[in-house]
Amino acid sequence: MALFLTHLPWRDLLRLIRWPNLTLVLVCLLAFHRVLLRICPPASSCLTLKGADLALFVLVAMIITASGYVINDLKDFQTDGINRPERTLVMHQVPPSTVWPWYITLVVFGFVLAALIAWRTDQWMWLPLYPLITGGLYSYATWWKGIPLWGNLLVALLTALLPLTLLLPEREWLSQLPAETFHDTMKIFIGFAFLSLSTSFYREWIKDMEDIRGDREAGWMTWAVIHGLDRARSLAVCWGILSILTLLAGVFLWTGHLWSQLLLGAAAMLQSCMLILLFRPDYPAHLRQISQSAKWTLAMGLVAVISL
Repeated sequence: MALFLTHLPWRDLLRLIRWPNLTLVLVCLLAFHRVLLRICPPASSCLTLKGADLALFVLVAMIITASGYVINDLKDFQTDGINRPERTLVMHQVPPSTVWPWYITLVVFGFVLAALIAWRTDQWMWLPLYPLITGGLYSYATWWKGIPLWGNLLVALLTALLPLTLLLPEREWLSQLPAETFHDTMKIFIGFAFLSLSTSFYREWIKDMEDIRGDREAGWMTWAVIHGLDRARSLAVCWGILSILTLLAGVFLWTGHLWSQLLLGAAAMLQSCMLILLFRPDYPAHLRQISQSAKWTLAMGLVAVISL
């Protein structure tokens, strides 16, 4: 495998796989595993994913995420080179022929690890999720990205599903919990999933607006390219309001957890302040700022889960 890989400096590799975002994946899964851990004392009596199996599961999730970033860079270097040439790695700094072996290695190695987890835990039924998700990310980078609405929705769905994947191997003992405990646990998982879905969709929409020039020249038919920035802005306001309402719903849903409620409230305020920028005449200049704030909103929601 080492002979198959082409030389790529570590700094470029870390940029390629977006290591800060992979850190968020790590924290997200550990935070939700902690939620399960609290309702399963002692952990060894009921949790399927623990110890080495949990570590492998998290590693596989990070590999899937990294492969998604790599294939997106490989398929989207023309757009990135137009929109942000100073930050474009593939083609402008590293040739695609150097990056492809790393993508293939990530996908294959991740599948081997996923099969190992399925064998160790005897949970073969969710192994097909691996090719389904990696295939979805590949399809997005090559095709779905240019389909208005649906491409944005696909990325948002995959983001929302991340913590929910922890429920699959634990479904048997979870179904035996007292009704109140089960419902309280589901409120945490499903509440964050809706927050991830709405906020990620909003962020992807803003990013399409931000990248309109490169997408147009590369032939990607996003909503912003087809209908123009102003019409895309009108819908962006709707998606932003939906994200804020989801945050506020979490404030009322997670009653009894003051710090979590305060964090969600602060995230709703941040999102509201950024949304106001869309009403300014110079709003295109603030699109990257709005996009980054949506990522911070998700991070604050994750910290709220940790605070529960």
